[in-house]
Amino acid sequence: MLIRFTVENFLSFKDKVEFSMVAGKSRKHRDHIVTTGKRTDTRLLKTAAIYGANASGKTNLIKAMDYARDFILGNVVSRPRQSIPVLPFLLDQSKESAPSRFEFQVKCGNASYRYGFEVSSERIHSEWLIEMRPTTEKTLFQRKTDSDGNTAVDFGSFTLIAEQSLDYLQFTAVGTRQNQLFLTESMDRNVEYFREIYDWFESKLVLIYPESTPTGIAFMFKIDAEFQSKLSDLLNVFDFGISRVEYEQTDFDSDTRFPDELKKIIRQRILDIPFKDKAEGVVQFRDTTLVFVVDRDNQITSIEYQAVHRVEHENRNVVFDLSQESDGTQRIFNLGPALLDLLTSESDRVFVIDELDRKLHPDITYSIVEMFLENSGQRPRQLIITTHESGLLDLNLLRRDEIWFVEKNSGGMSDMFSLEDFVPRADTGIRKRYLAGRFGAIPIILSVNNLEWARD
Repeated sequence: MLIRFTVENFLSFKDKVEFSMVAGKSRKHRDHIVTTGKRTDTRLLKTAAIYGANASGKTNLIKAMDYARDFILGNVVSRPRQSIPVLPFLLDQSKESAPSRFEFQVKCGNASYRYGFEVSSERIHSEWLIEMRPTTEKTLFQRKTDSDGNTAVDFGSFTLIAEQSLDYLQFTAVGTRQNQLFLTESMDRNVEYFREIYDWFESKLVLIYPESTPTGIAFMFKIDAEFQSKLSDLLNVFDFGISRVEYEQTDFDSDTRFPDELKKIIRQRILDIPFKDKAEGVVQFRDTTLVFVVDRDNQITSIEYQAVHRVEHENRNVVFDLSQESDGTQRIFNLGPALLDLLTSESDRVFVIDELDRKLHPDITYSIVEMFLENSGQRPRQLIITTHESGLLDLNLLRRDEIWFVEKNSGGMSDMFSLEDFVPRADTGIRKRYLAGRFGAIPIILSVNNLEWARD
């Protein structure tokens, strides 16, 4: 589970900004908190809804998580001496050459970690992994690289695996390129000490955009008859007029819908998926209704959904390609694997969905959040969304500490704050107060009279 995420000097985040999933003092909706019951245990929230005007920085928060995750998984830099494509805050010259900073605090099973790094276009300036304990912190490693490319890594005291000594760790550290993370290098060299935190980024953190370039979202889910049935049920619940879902499968190598260059990109993305629990790997393009499934023999299948409509007065079924369905229907199909995972799986994934409400009726957006909260129990999973849907600003649905705002100032710098931060307490009329500008994070729209060319 995600505990906290901090970012500094990346896109519109000039100064350090912290997003937290730690529960506040509110006593309402106690079932929204996941905890072991121990007094020393961190009480974590299941969900968060992030609001803000267009271009305020909501999506940039997700892009910051995505960039850091991609860097950790080795998808940002692939060659020695390659410049690092970092994206610092550009509206202040003093920040252009300063490093960007990212830090995650996460809970993996019974252990909690704080992992982060500082990076500029030239090198990784620093990197750290710390185990968080109830009253203390235990350093696992700290790395620093100077301007000459000299790297020093200090290791804490932890139990060594028999076949891997401290000397091997030091050797791996010294051999890490200045444009690569030590955590990434340690996985490439089969160092198992830090596997748990790496696996969290690889298979637990899932980031979903409404529309983007086709790099895909990836996680483990079984595409089978049960999935087909549950997706059909979900569409019926949301009243899309679809009686059931079918899908066609095509061998990927013989699929003529993709040019060779795109096939190379898709194949590489798919084969990066880890295999666990006898599940299939799923890669779903962010802006299509296509799903790609890879089995344990690395055989790839293209899957395309179809919607079956029942024509009762003619006693027949009509099959529609999804391109013939509404944008809202296609959006639910795109979100289908994620929603079913959230509602039915025993996994402990963190789904971060940008603009959950895109193309969806407000009642459907509300129901998605409500169903997740009602069905998740004490399972360690989380749903984090950005949204413009003000109907979710309802304290019968969300806690105060589950509602966040992002606002950009006149200097182009984004900041984040929680509804929990407001005093006096705003326990009623949250939606009305937000739309009235009481919490900020809304667009300031001028009169049409400001458009000289639009005047009579």
